Amino acid sequence: MNWVLVLLPALMLPVSLPPLLSFQTFAHQAATLRADPSHPALPAGLLVTMLTSQLLGLVLMAAIVVLSYFDWKTLRARGIAQPFPWAWSFLSVVYVVGRQVVVHARTGRGLAALWVFLAGYAAVTLVYLGIFASVFGTISTTTHP
Repeated sequence: MNWVLVLLPALMLPVSLPPLLSFQTFAHQAATLRADPSHPALPAGLLVTMLTSQLLGLVLMAAIVVLSYFDWKTLRARGIAQPFPWAWSFLSVVYVVGRQVVVHARTGRGLAALWVFLAGYAAVTLVYLGIFASVFGTISTTTHP
């Protein structure tokens, strides 16, 4: 279950990419149609994409919390004294890092998952930054030609 928790946050990227890319497309379209006052402020397709993404994100977050609770119970059953509290999974990054540090301190193992998680988290963050820079670049050219 540990590796599921380590890799599950990486699913946030495909869940959140469609609305970001849709918004970028909308911003580009707005740039070409900005002189047309009949152009809708926000297309319905973008709203549906954003709402679907938000709902999937909530489901994914709930899955992380539930899996963290069962992971915590499994660690206790394996004899790990005072495993990292599962409630920290509401801040998903904190639980995975804390869990790995505590397991490593108690057993001397478990750092591979921590490094995989941190590398994946850094990669996803860089992808998000690139997308945000692209979206805001499109918006700035839209508003300041």
